[in-house]
Amino acid sequence: MRYVRSSFILFMLSIAAYCQGSDTGFVSCRYGKSVAAFASPQLQTPSTLLKCNEKVTVLSVTNGLARIQTKKGVCLYLTADQLSSVKTKKQGSGFWRGFGQAMAAGAAASGTTAAASAQTSHKIMIFGGQDHKTYLGCLNCSEYATDSVTNSYGPHGSAYASESIFNHYSEYGSAYSSYGACNPYASDPPVIVDESGNYYGRLTLNEYHAQIASGRNFLSWLSNVCKD
Repeated sequence: MRYVRSSFILFMLSIAAYCQGSDTGFVSCRYGKSVAAFASPQLQTPSTLLKCNEKVTVLSVTNGLARIQTKKGVCLYLTADQLSSVKTKKQGSGFWRGFGQAMAAGAAASGTTAAASAQTSHKIMIFGGQDHKTYLGCLNCSEYATDSVTNSYGPHGSAYASESIFNHYSEYGSAYSSYGACNPYASDPPVIVDESGNYYGRLTLNEYHAQIASGRNFLSWLSNVCKD
């Protein structure tokens, strides 16, 4: 009996160690009031529903898959874009709350048809280069998402990636390239669109660009990006 009890205690301790983590995150909902969480990384059968903005511990993020621990100590799996970090949550509470309205206003001002559908639930992306064929990342995704511009380890948030506005030696983050978001005189800076193809403006420090539209909403943030 003592052996069984000891084995059980060791088993529980091993689970606790397996689920141990220190990064705090919050459940991020694009649609609805909750998201499904899964007991296995295959994401086959939902284990439970987590409420929007529910606080969790982020254990690891690999290839767009996040392993988390709930307040009850249960280890679960989510896709990385269903999480936001403490920094993103604090920064986003004011900025992203009014983002949809600002995007809609900018779209209306630029004469596009996107005004009616501009909402933060849409994935907002940037494309740059010749004919804007190069994907430069998602502006409003969780920093745990692989393609997020706020993921400093991702291909679009790293200061060393070739397709990142954070790389000031690349043509997209350069202060001298005509395609550079950080060039205050850029003639063809990155465009801002959503997953439906709606156009919102340009991501640029060139505040006098004729097509800046909703990109003006990013001027302060982009100024900090270009200083780093």
